Amino acid sequence: MLDVQGLRFSYGRQEVLTKVDMQLQPGRLHAIVGANGAGKSTLIKLLAGLLDPAQGAVLYKGELICAMNDKQRARRMAYMAQELHVPADFTAKEMVEMARYARESDEEDEKAVLDAMERTRTIAFSDRRIGELSGGEKQRVLLARAFAQGTDVLLLDEVTSALDLHYQLAVMEDLRDWLTPERIIVMVLHDINLAARYADEIWLMKDKGIHLHGAPASVIHPDSIRSVYRVDSITERNPVTDSPIVIPVKRQEKKLPLRLHVIAGGGSGRALYAALYRYGATVSTGVLNLGDTDHTIAKRLGMQVYETHPFSHVEEEDIAAVSEADAVLLTNLAVGPGNRKNLELALRRAEKIPLLYCPWQVGAQFIHKEDEVLWQEVLAQAKVCADEDALVHALQELLPDVRRED
Repeated sequence: MLDVQGLRFSYGRQEVLTKVDMQLQPGRLHAIVGANGAGKSTLIKLLAGLLDPAQGAVLYKGELICAMNDKQRARRMAYMAQELHVPADFTAKEMVEMARYARESDEEDEKAVLDAMERTRTIAFSDRRIGELSGGEKQRVLLARAFAQGTDVLLLDEVTSALDLHYQLAVMEDLRDWLTPERIIVMVLHDINLAARYADEIWLMKDKGIHLHGAPASVIHPDSIRSVYRVDSITERNPVTDSPIVIPVKRQEKKLPLRLHVIAGGGSGRALYAALYRYGATVSTGVLNLGDTDHTIAKRLGMQVYETHPFSHVEEEDIAAVSEADAVLLTNLAVGPGNRKNLELALRRAEKIPLLYCPWQVGAQFIHKEDEVLWQEVLAQAKVCADEDALVHALQELLPDVRRED
């Protein structure tokens, strides 16, 4: 185990890390993530023994890292920097062979070098010079060098940040293949979605220390992303790997402090939900069937969703909270006996609060003629907002103290 105890570090008078505690278990890929300037690269250098802590200690299997000399550390852990400047005249194989300087067995050196290059698929350009390699090829050679060092600990500092998608995945897959129950990988990653996909444990840094740590699904969510990166986001699940996916969302600085209820269904509310989310309105929606596309979207956006089971009819009590809304918004949805109550409520509420019609999706559909008649009655009471700008203008008119835009 790699054990970090009460670590503190400063560059001169500038304190960078304050009391960092970590227990990095073997058999796991640990990803350190956080905003720029959080101290991630400093922390990985402290783990590698490249910097001396002002306070605290880093221990590997009970041994102090800072008490080891260079060769002792090199036999225990390999460090791979984000960028390594090496003479362009070295061949790829010569670069990998440098990893064996701390070892004393010439017989094992050649095998370790060839095994590492085969693992990283770099054997094909063993004799090519470093200056002739692409960025992705060079990074794979450096990874082969780390593997060839023959340690049980890999410490990696943003080694994928300059790579395209193909090489990012190739490097991460190589790392996962290298990992065994006895080995430890600790890596700083700039891409939180890459960390979520490949890491067993994520260490999220903030305020000079560890803010959260644990399995990706427990650490990566809109609250933690907002706290650390100061951006709003939506967190979904990768349909292939089931890992979290963070989707950053730009929200307007000027909020609309309104309570709005949206009547939608079947995906007709997608664009409207997104617009209201960006403007920070308090939104409820429904009644929607469980599993409906709009039900899923609204839930992901953190909206209050009034729901019912498929093929059930909407009841009056299901939508009683709509009476608290400042306005009701209507989309082009499919209307039938199951959701007719939604429209009847909208028609009644139109006597007291504004009813806004947002026909941003395909036209409405009707199961029975009476549904179409009801629809026309509702539209007769509604103000049409043909696009997002028209909607925002209409909503601003509900705020007498808001300066209206031309």
